[in-house]
Amino acid sequence: MDLSAWAMYLSIVAALAAIVVLQYRRREPAGRGRHALAGLRAAALAVLVLLLFDPRLPGTGAAGRSTVALLDGSLSMGLPDVGGRTRWDVAREAAAALGPDRVVVFGAE
Repeated sequence: MDLSAWAMYLSIVAALAAIVVLQYRRREPAGRGRHALAGLRAAALAVLVLLLFDPRLPGTGAAGRSTVALLDGSLSMGLPDVGGRTRWDVAREAAAALGPDRVVVFGAE
């Protein structure tokens, strides 16, 4: 996100926090912990808005560039396809064509 998107995010969060504080002052009964609950609600709304903005964080080092392929290792992958090859062989070749750094097999015992 660029600077203008962050500025828009902060202004939206400030407006939502003001609405939450006003709601807790006018509509909720006075009591202990009311300010903490308003802060928690404002923080939850800030996280929700951040998820809607979907910021992209740049990866650093090799961890940002690693590729992982997930392969299903269940019994159904042993069934042949139309050409007579098994689904496992087709999936393994497709994963190898992507050039992953690591292959993770799941679904097998």
